[in-house]
Amino acid sequence: MRILFAAAYLPYPPNSGGRTRSYHLLRWLAQRHEVDLLAFYHDPADLVGVPALEHLCASVRTVPTPAYPLGPWARLRRALLSPADLAMPRCSAQMAVALAHPPPFDLALLDDLGAAEYARLLTGAPAILSKHNIEATLYRQLARAKAPLSPAWALAYLEALALARHEGRTAALFRQIVVVSEQERARLTGHCPANRIAVVPNGVDTGYFAPQPGVAEEPDSLLFVGSFFWAPNVDAARWLVDEILPRIRRDLPGIRLYLVGHDPPPEIRALAHPPDLVVADSVPDVRPYLARAGVCVVPLRIGGGTRLKILDALAMGRPVIGTSLAGEGLDLAAGQELLIADGAEAFAAATVRLLRDSAQRAELGAAGRRAVESRYTWPAVLAGLEPLLAGEGLR
Repeated sequence: MRILFAAAYLPYPPNSGGRTRSYHLLRWLAQRHEVDLLAFYHDPADLVGVPALEHLCASVRTVPTPAYPLGPWARLRRALLSPADLAMPRCSAQMAVALAHPPPFDLALLDDLGAAEYARLLTGAPAILSKHNIEATLYRQLARAKAPLSPAWALAYLEALALARHEGRTAALFRQIVVVSEQERARLTGHCPANRIAVVPNGVDTGYFAPQPGVAEEPDSLLFVGSFFWAPNVDAARWLVDEILPRIRRDLPGIRLYLVGHDPPPEIRALAHPPDLVVADSVPDVRPYLARAGVCVVPLRIGGGTRLKILDALAMGRPVIGTSLAGEGLDLAAGQELLIADGAEAFAAATVRLLRDSAQRAELGAAGRRAVESRYTWPAVLAGLEPLLAGEGLR
């Protein structure tokens, strides 16, 4: 098939959760079909990934992401006056022109690019929407995390309402919607017939992320990995440092925490207190940190989709503890392949017990590695995509 792959960002290098899913999806398609890539780029530095993508694709075209013209107060005023216009306000005229004049294609796949304005341009061939998250759910969670009745709460709440309407209208324009978990599918069924929503989970490259027996564990260390341009990761890091870490240090005062991720904002950089709290910005390879980590922690309170950071850590044989939300959508046995704890006190207590028990850390790490090898390799999870390309998901 000739496939048009239109993406919300350039999917290379695969150095964030969204880019990782997009890259492996694109690569899998390009190995089986002829793919033309059309993608936004957010910064000219992103274009460094174009040569690698040109090796995969028949063609690569890029469009700059339009600037967001509204600050939070202007967005709140707009939401109050015209809530329906708040959802997806950054439609790009350049992207619309590119979609209106694509190379000939048999199928279009819009990857995390759910603006209805774009979908309506794709006439003459079926289209599939791949969603990494259900955005309305994310904004509802953001609203719950804000002070009630504050401007930030009102804005997030109104955006959640607008996005729910938008996602429902947009879903009707696609032959098939692809989501990452059964939970995400259930959230979307109110807007779209269930037989048009398919689950293609996230995966992990178990060859790249693999145990490193020669690397010594740092048993008194914690690691949190996340792209810090993503608000849920900023919230998780702040909660970890402000509420969970002090409780852990009551029992284990020598514990060291590593916060590793791209683009930490000033509020995350300000948390650094070497050597006890290290903020590592945009490291080229996260695997050395994962290999040494005593425990990988995923204290998410806000989030959608499923967490690739958990799959990466498990693939390297590292023990992971997360909140119920962090583990949502992953087929992992709580207590055997992944530890779950909610609330700052419970999370801290479970982490202390795990740090004190080297045998349990080894058992969790080995069980997690077996789990991803059996259920979450990219070839295994993406095999479910091929029937959807032929429309078999609608039967």
